[in-house]
Amino acid sequence: MKFKRILVFLLFFLSFSLGIFFSAFELWELSGYDLALKLRSKINPYDTKKLPLVFIAIDDQTLAHKGIKQFPIPRRYYAQAITALRQLGAREVVFDIIFAERSDKADDLALFEAMQKAGNVLLPYSISQDARGNLRKVSIAQPFVSAAKYTGYITSTPDIDGKRRFLPIRRRIEDRYFYHLSLVSSLAYLGLNPYASLKNFPDRIVVSKFTKKGLLKIVMPLYRGDRLYLDYPGIWERCFKKISFISLLEIFSRISNGNPLSEEQRQAVSQIKDALCVIGLTATGTHDLAPTPLENMAPMVETYGVVFGSILSQRFIYRTNPFPTILVFLLLGLLALNKRFQLERFWLVYLLAVGLWMAFAIGLFVLAGVWIPFVSPVVGSLILAFWTSWEKYLTNLRERQRVEQEMQLASSIQRQMLPETLPSSERISMEAFFSPAIFVAGDFYDAWKSKNGIRLLMGDVSGKGVSAALYVAQIVTAERVLRSRYEDKGLEGLLEDINRFLARYKISGVYATGCIVEAREDSLIISDAGHLAVWVYRREGGRLEEIKMNSGAPLGIDRWSEYKTQTISWTEGDVLLVFSDGMLEARNDKGFVDEDTLKSWIIEHIDEPGCMIDEFMRQFYGEQEQSDDITLIVVRNLRHKAKDIA
Repeated sequence: MKFKRILVFLLFFLSFSLGIFFSAFELWELSGYDLALKLRSKINPYDTKKLPLVFIAIDDQTLAHKGIKQFPIPRRYYAQAITALRQLGAREVVFDIIFAERSDKADDLALFEAMQKAGNVLLPYSISQDARGNLRKVSIAQPFVSAAKYTGYITSTPDIDGKRRFLPIRRRIEDRYFYHLSLVSSLAYLGLNPYASLKNFPDRIVVSKFTKKGLLKIVMPLYRGDRLYLDYPGIWERCFKKISFISLLEIFSRISNGNPLSEEQRQAVSQIKDALCVIGLTATGTHDLAPTPLENMAPMVETYGVVFGSILSQRFIYRTNPFPTILVFLLLGLLALNKRFQLERFWLVYLLAVGLWMAFAIGLFVLAGVWIPFVSPVVGSLILAFWTSWEKYLTNLRERQRVEQEMQLASSIQRQMLPETLPSSERISMEAFFSPAIFVAGDFYDAWKSKNGIRLLMGDVSGKGVSAALYVAQIVTAERVLRSRYEDKGLEGLLEDINRFLARYKISGVYATGCIVEAREDSLIISDAGHLAVWVYRREGGRLEEIKMNSGAPLGIDRWSEYKTQTISWTEGDVLLVFSDGMLEARNDKGFVDEDTLKSWIIEHIDEPGCMIDEFMRQFYGEQEQSDDITLIVVRNLRHKAKDIA
């Protein structure tokens, strides 16, 4: 069995490891990543409004302008925007719009001249893939490429669920690296030549250069050689400084015509000065919108702000290789296969370990940006945990069935130790109600005929279950061996001999209360050992009389305990009730049984078999489990019936 478990675990571990390497668990991990990134943006944010970055947004307001109305907009407007940004002091101007083809000749000329005069315009191109999977660069139309300060591609790749979590920050075509325009523009803003200052390594890009302020070193971690995971700072609408494209043109027009600016326009002008300005499409319903981990739709131009913010604040997301994930799965998997704990404790320990692991992994991501894929080890080990739990459940079920069979056998044996039929005479009859709380009981009774009447032994062992039942066997055995010696003697002597036998083989913490009753035609003789009072129903008056006895010490405690007897008269029609404490101390979710209610029931049903105590207890407990063993012996004086018949 142990070998089988080890083999199953090894096969599962191998398949899990291969699944991690081949991204079989990627969708689970991406959901976990999104949750962690949302927490990071709330718990560990940075202020994007302080970045020297302004988005010149081609938004709904721009496309609603009477001279524009649709996208792509006439290029003369781009020329005006470049001129406006140059005069307002923008350091770099980045277009997220590809000029792959020629347009209106006059518009193209105006755009070219504006770019050439500004000298700080960066243009994008795309990288496509042919049928063989080879990458190729789609060039920018002339003459724009010659007027651009730098160029970079803007091609991006979504994850398998369509969300954009990473950016392919570099692409290698033949023996040359090409870089995303967001990286190129960020380095250009810092006064660096992007293609001259970048150093490439298999898992990172390094920028290192001496400046007036000292050594500038930027290390950008990459996953799978080119993926830079985007540290989205929050929802697009709440992040970054933005100026509508058409508002920029209106500001420039007012300045050119000598008209005063509003407070909002003056604030926009102050934001543009010495900033990196990105011109891109943000209008709703356009092709440049895509889902991100933080929102269902956001403009892809947001990428520039995320990369720029990461570089300036040195905040990057580091995705680890698969080995830490596999190691965590190994540890959780071994814990999931542990059989030493009971099922409830097993799940408590396992879920605690899983909770600690997830808290550590998410905390590491939120605070340090280190992403160890944390969902797949939990899912993988959870499968093993359920398998182990199922095995434990089946084992426990078989064990429970075995115990139940043994308990049923014990119950059968115990019932065989009790008298199959109770003795009776023309004047006296007996009835018994016996109901264990579980399979076997700590209550006991026995009855036999004596020379003067019928004798009854009844008692209750401390505790319940098997241990109490074994003690019952000792008591009943002792009573049946010893009772023949006391045919003509008092009841107290028999009780004392039973006590001596039990005390000789005393078991710590175990004892029994009990009483012996001899029912005669006109009297009841009782000797008790710490037992409850008995009840006598008096036919004359229709009432229950409680007979408190001279209680001796319980059986099995003191070897030399002495017991006494007392005699109680009874007449025809009277009924004696001897019972265990389970009848008076019955308890349901509302509390203990009400003694007055119980007495009223017995009086009402005194002539029914067993006083219908079984029906009373059934109604009292309802669907709940019985709280204690219940035994009731009903002894009836039948003289009045014999007289009626005569």
